[in-house]
Amino acid sequence: MSTAFCFGIRFPMFICMSSFAIIPTSIVVERAIALWKRNKYEHYGCRLGFAISIICIVVSLIMSAWSMGKMNLSDLTVYCSATTNETADRITIICFTYCGIDVITLSGMAWLRTSNVAAMKGKYSDLRSSYQLRENASVIRVLLPLVVFDGLSHLVFSLGGGVFLLFRVHFSYVAYRTI
Repeated sequence: MSTAFCFGIRFPMFICMSSFAIIPTSIVVERAIALWKRNKYEHYGCRLGFAISIICIVVSLIMSAWSMGKMNLSDLTVYCSATTNETADRITIICFTYCGIDVITLSGMAWLRTSNVAAMKGKYSDLRSSYQLRENASVIRVLLPLVVFDGLSHLVFSLGGGVFLLFRVHFSYVAYRTI
């Protein structure tokens, strides 16, 4: 099979893997902005969500292109994988980058929840602030289990992949390509 064809199949999937790490982080960032700018948050309209979405897509594309950029597209391959001998080092770095993003997301969610609870204990005469704090509490209540499950699952997956790639020299070529 052509490596270029394999790349065409794997690249969109790799973009999704990058997005799985980045999108929960963007949700935490959006909610942090809602907490921080609660008086003026409604004025942003859909621009904030649109900007964050575009940033997520661009970052996912850049991470994926960088990690698979060394792939030799003129070769033939028997097994279609994003991780080849040429891309293994970069994909190892990406796996550990995903782990870092997941830890940042989980830490950010804990900080966001703590900050929102502390802000709700204050007294606000402004209706917008009060509304945003209550909305943030509701959204956090829904997002917390999702972000924790997603973050921990993706962390275990990425950490496992990264550790495996670190020790790839200890496997035969067939075992390495199969696993």
